Amino acid sequence: MIAELMNGLARLEQNDEFKPYYARPSMGGPDRCIRQMVYKAMGVQPEPMPGRALLTMNDSSWHEELTFDWIAKSVYQVHSRQMAVEIPAVGINRHGFYCSICKKAVAPELIHGHIDGLLTDPIARDALLEHKALNRFGCQRIESGVVPMDYFTQAFLYSAGLQQVQPALRTIILLIKNKDTAQYLEYEMTYDAVQDKAIVHRLIISYGDLPAQTREMELVIDRPVAQALEKFRLVQDFAARHELPPRPYPLNTTFPCGYCPFEGPCWASYEEEFENLTVDAVLDEDLEALAKYYLEVSMHAKNME
Repeated sequence: MIAELMNGLARLEQNDEFKPYYARPSMGGPDRCIRQMVYKAMGVQPEPMPGRALLTMNDSSWHEELTFDWIAKSVYQVHSRQMAVEIPAVGINRHGFYCSICKKAVAPELIHGHIDGLLTDPIARDALLEHKALNRFGCQRIESGVVPMDYFTQAFLYSAGLQQVQPALRTIILLIKNKDTAQYLEYEMTYDAVQDKAIVHRLIISYGDLPAQTREMELVIDRPVAQALEKFRLVQDFAARHELPPRPYPLNTTFPCGYCPFEGPCWASYEEEFENLTVDAVLDEDLEALAKYYLEVSMHAKNME
């Protein structure tokens, strides 16, 4: 009885998950589907998400609490949790919004977000600390070399806001917990807001009682915040014209399309769009000749068989 109840409760609560669109730091990365963002900006009603998916997302916030509780037992300190940061950015929101955490209205020309916290080490050096929690498959992707650019971009946007107040606070720690095994992946980065330039110095991978593995990277990322702001402005332009950008993913893509609340309306007109592409289509002469040759050779091969 209880096992069945949990997913149903999550489905009832999911209306709180779909708030009106505004530019958030978590949405500025290059991997976030811009078409999904335009649907939100146009006010299209999303489809209900499975209760299990909502429970999984809710788990991540509790893993953050567990991690920070363990850090508090160490020589490190986490403070300024959920502190608000803002970045001036004209043209990214059509309207302002109300922040339920700050209990205040936010102007439309601002990107507004809340950091997970600041980490102070034993010699009083501060770093921005961002926490994520993934299942083992997500962590395996990172271990295989996939760079989580959306997580990076979110952290860079937060860092840009922090450096308006404290310019020397350039160090970023992105801590990723494996929800299945309690393994931790740690990216050490720096971001320079003046140059809009980030460097991912290294990835540290924990293996339980075994020594951690450190992978030196020195990956340079130019203009991550400028690119995020340009993406937000592009979303507003499409929404104002009531146009949709091209789909960034092919048909039947499991992730992220299979987890998107706009998968239905996004692909509903695909067959019609595909048929329209074939109307009055003109092949290049060389391509047409090659196609004829291929058909002729295929016919001869079939006859010989």
